[in-house]
Order: sequence, then C-alpha cells, then structure tokens
Amino acid sequence: MWGRIVTLVVKDFQQFMRDRVLITFILLGPTLQLVLIGQATGADVGHLPLAVVDNDRTGDSRALIVALDNLGELNVTHAVDHVKEAGALLDRGEITVAVVIPPGFAAALSSPRERPSVQVLVDGSNIIGAYTVVGAAEGAIGEFGRDIVVERREFTPGGNLTVPILDLRSTARFNEEMNHRYYLLPAQLSLIVHIVTLTVASVGIVRERETGTLEQLMVTPLSRIELIVGKATLPTLIAFVNYLVMLAIVVCGFGVPVRGSVPLLLAVTLLFIMAQLTWGLVISAVSATQQQAILLIFMIAILNVAFSGYLVAVENMPLPMQWLSSFFPIRHYLSMMRGIMLKGATLANLQPQLTALTMLGIASLIVSVRSFRKRLE
Repeated sequence: MWGRIVTLVVKDFQQFMRDRVLITFILLGPTLQLVLIGQATGADVGHLPLAVVDNDRTGDSRALIVALDNLGELNVTHAVDHVKEAGALLDRGEITVAVVIPPGFAAALSSPRERPSVQVLVDGSNIIGAYTVVGAAEGAIGEFGRDIVVERREFTPGGNLTVPILDLRSTARFNEEMNHRYYLLPAQLSLIVHIVTLTVASVGIVRERETGTLEQLMVTPLSRIELIVGKATLPTLIAFVNYLVMLAIVVCGFGVPVRGSVPLLLAVTLLFIMAQLTWGLVISAVSATQQQAILLIFMIAILNVAFSGYLVAVENMPLPMQWLSSFFPIRHYLSMMRGIMLKGATLANLQPQLTALTMLGIASLIVSVRSFRKRLE
C-alpha cells in the first residue's frame, strides 16, 4: 500500500515540476506580493502637502506656519493669499489640507478677552489622510497656543492663564460627514471592473484554446486583428454593463454622490476597460490553462489593491513604490473616479491621469497584440 502511495506522490511531484508557470506562481508570486505590499502599506502617513493662507502676516502667524511645517505628517508646499486659491488646490488634488490664519490672529493671542481662531480645510475624499492631517494639525496648533501662553506668562490673580486656547475649526471638503463609504466604495467599484474585465477577456480565450476551437477560428477568413477585436468586444460589453449595475447600487443604494459629469465618468470607465482588456490578452497568451489564467489574475488583483490607493494613499507610499504605482492603470482610473464622483472634477482637471491611462493603454495594446500573435503562430 505504502509503495503505491509513494509512487502516486512521486508522479504528482514530477507533474508539478514540469508545470513551470504554476511553480512560478506558487513559489515566487506570494513572496513578491508580500514584499511589494509590505513596502506600499507599511509606511506611516507623512509629508502630506499643505497650503497656508496667512491673512495676518505677523511673527506669531509665521511661527505657527513653522510649527506646522516641522510636523512629520505635513509639509508646507504652498503659500496663497486667498481661501479660494486653497480650495482650487484641494480640487485639483495638489494638497491634502489648507490652514487659514485670519487677520488679527496675533492681536487675539495677546488679548485676555479674545479667542484666536484657525481654520483647517481638509480633503475629505481621502478619508485616511484626512483623519491623520486633522489630528496632526489640531495637535500642533493646540500646542502652539499653549506654548505662547506659557511663554508670555500672563496669569490672573487666581493663577489661571489669561489667554485662552486657540479655537480650531475643521472643515472636510467633498465629504463633510467623513463618510467611509465615499472613500471605499468607488475604490471597490474600480476593483470589480478590473477583475471582471481581466477574467472575461483572458479565460474566454484560454477556454477556446483548451477546447480546440481557437485553431478552428484561425482557419476562417478572419484576420488576426479582426479576431482580436472580435474577442475583445464581448468582454467590453460585459464589463461595462456590470459597471453600470454596480454604479447604480453605489449611488442609489449607498448614497455615494456623483458630483461631476456622468458622461465623463462613463467615458473614463470605458477607456479603463479597454486598457484592461489588452492585459487580458497578455494573460491569455502566457497561460496554457484556465487555472493558470485565474492564478495570474489573482496575483495581479492583489498588486492592484496595494498600488491603486485603495489601502493607502499613493502619496504616502515610499518614493520607489509611488513610481511603481504609476504603471498600474487602476491608480489613475481610481483617482479620476474619486475626482468626478466626489469633487466634481472636469476634463481639464483630469488631464494628467487621463494622459497616463491613455499611454499605458497604448503600451499594453502593443504588448498584447504581439503576445497574442506569437501565441497563435
């Protein structure tokens, strides 16, 4: 009995060792995923861009700006004159938070009867970063106010400090209630579209090869380009209809707003689906079986979760990881989706992400066509 079992185990081991693609997935795939995801998600939130609107322009206001810039979580990158300019920077995603110092700030600090106020505007579409920067700003501004009081040592006869603590007023733009759904559901929707597109595009072609019908198609009058376009049409329709259904659920069922143009959102989604279809052709070219295609899709999906901005903001990743994330189409698509749905972004606001997604789509199309042709030869 044991001899027969050992023979079966040896046979399975030999068969496993002959499947080089599966060996790569099993042995190298999880290690690579763990290293990359650990690097992408292990860093603390830090050096988020901040804009300052200093309407007081005194030594005290400049001291407060220095205190904010000294925080590890924040980095003062913009100094603007008006709140509207800071709001425009938030709209474009160039900053995460803006601090507004009102006129008379220094005078209120010196007055025993006035309570100086500071306003904090934060990008609520990135709720993880919003909580971090609000907490850091509140801590720094509160400590600054206490230090000023202690330094000047203005006491009442009863021993109390005569200068009150700063009045900090925080406002979250684009997500006033700091609702986690506004941040998570668009990301989840983009991942669903990503996985559905890859699965339908790649597994369908691999199934054709396994059943032998792909070779039958090759002897038809269809050219290879016509075959590729024809095989890509159904996955496009399926993924787009699936997106429409999921979008309706997100908007009507969970109350996530669409503040921008719906046609623009649909056009951007269609471009993303077409870019992902090309990678589906690449997967079908390198996969011999449907099992291998599913394993490869699983690996790609995990990496996309890590580098899309779903788990952690891209701006908070280590610099090499930020560069690497630029090669993932879902990063640019998720940024555009959140911008359109939560910020009401226009086509002009989305030019950098749209250009990046288009270039990645063209590059992946070239790779996929060559890979598919080579596989058919």
